Amino acid sequence: MSARRILLAVAACLLVTAGTFAQQDKVFDQARSLRRSGQPGAAAALLAAAIERHGRDERLAGLRGLCLLDDRRVPEARVLAAPFAGYAGREPRVHVLLGRLAQADANAESAIASFRAALALEPAFVEAYACLIQVAMSTRQFELAAEEAGRLEAIQPELGRSLGADALVAQAQVIRSAADEQFGYAIEKYEAALVKRPGDRAIARALLDCMIDYFRIESARALSASIFSEDRDAAERHYYEGRCLDALADPPGALAEYRAALASDAGHVAARHQIARLAIEDGRFEEAREQLALAAAAGPVSARSCLLLGLAEEGLGHDVQSEAALRESVSLDPGNNKALYHLGRLLVRTGRGSEGEALLARVNTGPR
Repeated sequence: MSARRILLAVAACLLVTAGTFAQQDKVFDQARSLRRSGQPGAAAALLAAAIERHGRDERLAGLRGLCLLDDRRVPEARVLAAPFAGYAGREPRVHVLLGRLAQADANAESAIASFRAALALEPAFVEAYACLIQVAMSTRQFELAAEEAGRLEAIQPELGRSLGADALVAQAQVIRSAADEQFGYAIEKYEAALVKRPGDRAIARALLDCMIDYFRIESARALSASIFSEDRDAAERHYYEGRCLDALADPPGALAEYRAALASDAGHVAARHQIARLAIEDGRFEEAREQLALAAAAGPVSARSCLLLGLAEEGLGHDVQSEAALRESVSLDPGNNKALYHLGRLLVRTGRGSEGEALLARVNTGPR
C-alpha cells in the first residue's frame, strides 16, 4: 500500500473517531439535560443506547449509573458499576457512582474516598461536594462537612451556604441531645446557621427554643421580634413570649400568651401543647386532654403530643391508656428522656420492674 493510501486510511479513521466522539458528546449533553429536568429514566435509556452503539465509554457509563440511582434502580446501577471495582481511572462520574453505592451500603470511609477522588479530577463537581457533605453529616464528621461546604460556597455560593447551614444545624442538634454543658456551643452553631440562611424560620425556631431552654431570655426576645416582625406573625410572637415567661416561672403570664397565640391562629399546635402541659402541671387533666384532642385535629401526632397525653391519662388514673401513649412517644422519639422516665416509672409502679428499670436506665440528664 502506498504512503498516500495509508495517510488517507488514517485520515478516514480519525474522521470516524471524531464523529463518534462528537456523537458521544451530544448524547452526554442531552442526558445531562434530561437528568437535570427530573427525567433520570429517560436519560439512562438514552445513554444505554449510545453505549450499545459505540461500546464502553467511562463518561457515559458513569453518568448512566448516576441516572439509575436517581431513578431508584439500584440493582441495575450495581451491575453497571461491578466492572469498575477498584477503579483508579480519570472519570469523576464513575468515582461518584462508586461513592454513592458505598454510601448506600453505609461504607462511609469508601464513599468519602470516592467523592474526594472525583473532586481531585474535577474540582468544581458540585454533585461530588454535595454527596461528600451528606456522608460527613450522617457520620457526624461536622468539621469535614463545614470545610467542604466552604469550598462549595466558592463555586456555588447559595448551595454551599445552604449545605453549610444544614451541617451546623445537625451539629447543634447532636450537641443539644448530649448530657453535657455545651449548650452555649449549640446556640453558636444555630446562630452561625442562621447567618448562612438569614430568615430561615425553621433554624430561627430551633435557636429560639435552645436560647429559652438555657435562659437566654433577652436574646430570645430580641430574635423573636426580628424574625416574627410582621402582622401575620402575631401567633409566633405570642407563643415565644409565652415560652419566655414559662422559663421565668410565670405560668399565668405564659398561659395568657399561649391563648393569645391561639386567638391569632387556632391551629397553632405548639401553643395548644403548652396549654395542655400547664393544665397537667396544675392537675387539670381533663382540660389537657381536650387541648390535645384539638391539637391532634390540627396537626400530626408527635412524640410530644403522645407524651402529654400519657401524662394526662395517668393523672386521670387511666394506666392502660397512659402506657399506650407513652410507648407511642418512645417509638416516635427513642431518645425522649421524659417519655422514657414516665413510661419506666409507670411500668415499675404497675409491677413490671425489669422492663421499667431498663427504660429508666436509658434516661440521661440532657434537656429534651
